[in-house]
Amino acid sequence: MVTVAELDETVRTAHEAGCQDLILLKCTCTYPATPENTNLRTIPHLRDLFDVQVGLSDHTMGIGASVASVTLGATVIKKHFTLDGQWRGRFNLFDGIGGNSTACYRI
Repeated sequence: MVTVAELDETVRTAHEAGCQDLILLKCTCTYPATPENTNLRTIPHLRDLFDVQVGLSDHTMGIGASVASVTLGATVIKKHFTLDGQWRGRFNLFDGIGGNSTACYRI
């Protein structure tokens, strides 16, 4: 979890160091996240507050939150998916796309 003050310090530090291609990703710390606790309404707030591109690190099942984030101004989406549901690993437990990665490419 991060505060707005910490984000501000991070953005200022990146800009002062010459970073011109900064993108903030909205993220929820639950796996899998529910659409209700994803709080996508912070996307336009972050964009306006820091004047940078904003995206979504999507931990929800399916692609609904990703699509909704684009309507709110997200320019980047990071989504975990698996190529094989039999693989073991933390993120394979909730392959949010059901093995169909092409669904997200079409957003």
